[in-house]
Amino acid sequence: MISWIEPRGIAAASIASLFALRLQNQHLAGTELLAPMVFLIIIGTVLIQGLGAKTIASLLKVREPGNNGVLIVGSNEVALMLANTLKQLNIDVLVADYHYVQIARARMQGLRTYFGNPVSENAQTQLDLIGIGHLFAVSRDKELNTLCELQFRHEFGEQNIYRIRFAEEQDLTSRAQKQHQYIFHQLFEKDVTFSRLENMLNKQARIRITNITATYDYQHYCHDHPQAIPLFFRIKTIPYLSSVLNFSLLRRLAKD
Repeated sequence: MISWIEPRGIAAASIASLFALRLQNQHLAGTELLAPMVFLIIIGTVLIQGLGAKTIASLLKVREPGNNGVLIVGSNEVALMLANTLKQLNIDVLVADYHYVQIARARMQGLRTYFGNPVSENAQTQLDLIGIGHLFAVSRDKELNTLCELQFRHEFGEQNIYRIRFAEEQDLTSRAQKQHQYIFHQLFEKDVTFSRLENMLNKQARIRITNITATYDYQHYCHDHPQAIPLFFRIKTIPYLSSVLNFSLLRRLAKD
């Protein structure tokens, strides 16, 4: 990859005019074309290298991944369940939390972690967000979830910010919710709360990954598994592009 995109023509460009003057003193014909030809060749190589860089990087598998990864705030059981499931789908995951014991457990499970407050000044320089484009606020600390929503809305976009719902929030009216906290998209369906997922995990609930096809669509899956809680869809795209998570599609399918 370096051989393909490395700078070329710097030395030639710097001395082309000098050579042209020296050769002109020798009364050689065509010396006035030397400098324009050198710069024309340089421009041509830059265009070829620039247009072909993505293809070459994809073929060599050194291309930076798209911003389809997920930053998960919190390292509790629910957060780690989500992180490990996304990791199985080859989705880049970064778990951030300031609880040392819990973040150490996440690190022992092979997850990429950040120990510290994700909205702190240190996180602005040390939090590696390359390839990350979504936020799941799953911390038990509701205030931290809200601060993270506000902090990363400009980084990821409001449409990619999600937070877990808590049981006590279900009884609030929409007006009370707006007064109670700054709300972005809720993670999962309305009746799927943090406590419900935690209780299910304590009862040895399992996460399953199912392929949805033309012959076995989402409605068939819901009919065969009425007790299942759908979490997210992973949509495959064209080659050399990463798969993406889609939550709005899941909500539309659930409504239909």
